Amino acid sequence: MNVWWTVMVVIGAVNWIAALFLFWRSFRWAKESPEYGGYIAVLRVCGLVFASVAAYRSVFVSSYPSRLAWFDTVLNSPMIIRSLATFAEMSFIGLIAVVLIRLNKEMGLTKKGALAVSPYVAVLFIFAGQFFAFGGLFWQSNFLFAIEEGLWGAAFLVIAPLVVVGLGRCVKRRACIRA
Repeated sequence: MNVWWTVMVVIGAVNWIAALFLFWRSFRWAKESPEYGGYIAVLRVCGLVFASVAAYRSVFVSSYPSRLAWFDTVLNSPMIIRSLATFAEMSFIGLIAVVLIRLNKEMGLTKKGALAVSPYVAVLFIFAGQFFAFGGLFWQSNFLFAIEEGLWGAAFLVIAPLVVVGLGRCVKRRACIRA
């Protein structure tokens, strides 16, 4: 078990260092392309939040329903871990949504309709899933965790057509988002 945990911590640390490197490097990218400054800023913050929480959770491993924890400290509290997971999960879907919205705009895929709103719907599904995740934690209910996971699946099904159409157009043009 110690080898598995050590590998996870090393991977988390490497990812966090890479995220910090990209975070600081992105300030230069934003200066070089001011028209993409807001886009880069959102990616910068969401990416760092996600990588930071992932690194934290690789150190403080816990299992919600069984209340098992690798360390017996307040830092390994299921409530703290779940709260941090909320930030990470919203950052993760935020990264995907921002990229898809940008892809939609850059590629001129659609101005309205289901494809245009699918990233926003995906964010709403993941946001709603957070309530079920906290409910599963409070009541130790695998059923509530299953609903959360179902909402994750629905979120990815909703954005799948935009991803397929967008990537198809990228391949045809041989260029995707320029920033």
